[in-house]
Amino acid sequence: MGMGMEMGTLIEYAFGNNPRSTIIEDDGVTIGHEGESMVLTYRKILDRTDIIYQVQASSDLKTWIDTPDELLEARAEVEIRRVSIPLANGGENFLRLKVSR
Repeated sequence: MGMGMEMGTLIEYAFGNNPRSTIIEDDGVTIGHEGESMVLTYRKILDRTDIIYQVQASSDLKTWIDTPDELLEARAEVEIRRVSIPLANGGENFLRLKVSR
């Protein structure tokens, strides 16, 4: 199994999707704008205790800085978490969700 397949399977596991399914499922991540901020919202499955979810921000796609998130909603099996960063004046902002074991 190649690294790409392993990474895809890890992502599927982290968000509770079936890696063997051919149906495109909600990946649990949305990125958008709210006013003058860029917002990343994701679903954290609570029984995935072996998974680390970390939002990171960058202005150049080379240097990534861990960015704290906030809890939006807690359910029995999942948390909805969010990061909001101000849009850069004249620059660029990037957000990503790093998923690892």
